Amino acid sequence: MLLVSMAALLIIFPLVQGREYDWPMWTFLMMAGSVVVFVAFAMYESRRSKAGRDPLVVPSLFRKRGFSGGMALGLVFFSTMQGFMLVFNLYTQIGLGYSPLKAGLVMVPWSGGMIVGFGIAQGVARFGRTVLQAGTLVMALGVFGVWLTLDVVGSGVGPWQLLPSLLVTGIGMGLLMAPFFDIVLASVEQHETGSASGTMTAIQQLGGAFGVAVLGTVFFGLLGGGIASAVDHHSAGLRGQLAAAHVAPAAQERIVADLRTCTSDRAVAKDPAATPASCTRLEKDTGPAMSSAQAGDRIPAALKATASSAFRSGFGSVMKTLLWIVDGMLALTFLLAFLLPRHARPEGSAGH
Repeated sequence: MLLVSMAALLIIFPLVQGREYDWPMWTFLMMAGSVVVFVAFAMYESRRSKAGRDPLVVPSLFRKRGFSGGMALGLVFFSTMQGFMLVFNLYTQIGLGYSPLKAGLVMVPWSGGMIVGFGIAQGVARFGRTVLQAGTLVMALGVFGVWLTLDVVGSGVGPWQLLPSLLVTGIGMGLLMAPFFDIVLASVEQHETGSASGTMTAIQQLGGAFGVAVLGTVFFGLLGGGIASAVDHHSAGLRGQLAAAHVAPAAQERIVADLRTCTSDRAVAKDPAATPASCTRLEKDTGPAMSSAQAGDRIPAALKATASSAFRSGFGSVMKTLLWIVDGMLALTFLLAFLLPRHARPEGSAGH
């Protein structure tokens, strides 16, 4: 147990903290070390089993295609689920400015959909693996619906507009999760069920942590560039307002460039309370322009409006990219499901 916990720590910690420390060499060494520790854990469990002692994880489990496939599927799916929930909540709270309560209420259709999905799955359980795969497709459809909503509505999207797609996403998740554990356990012997169940629970937790780490890292990795591109998109309007305030063309270019860097740096700042150097430079370059133009609050108002619009649209652009990644992971989940048994073990069966 110590070895597998250490291996999980060695891979999850650098993924979570790597961005904050600008990805030093030790983060990559830790991730490589996690592979070594996982191998050491597997060897230890194998020796323990051969010596006739009870291993934490029965090695023979991983010689069964259904169980190994189920573990791979579980790792991918639970990473997808937890990672999606993280980035979506970051988007609603930071990108759209929702309060924590409002952001939580936005997820109610998701939770309600899961309940509906579980109920449907109970009624069609006889179809076994097909139910799980259908749930994957329904969930992928719901995620695409979220993407389509953001693409059509834009940065002004509201909770009611997100409701249908989140409801469908939740139904798909319920359909997928309901038969998952029973179908995977159908591939193991009766005496292996206890070890298999514990391993599946561990994979669920590891997958969730891995998804939060990976998709969170990707999200913030894309965010700076996404917001910088959004400022570029809004720069023509800003230049027009600066020209109307009689700001010289050279000063306009300097201010736009400073705003681009400042907005991007603020979005990915490790300490939200700190003022990035680029924002200090923006204030310094804006001062003479305001003085010469005698424009009062016109220039600060234009900068604030442009930054706000770019912030929201940049978050939306990055969120849409993450949604494609989530749908790709769901496609992989669908394919991995072919490795599972077709049906769950009938009640009272002694296994095979």
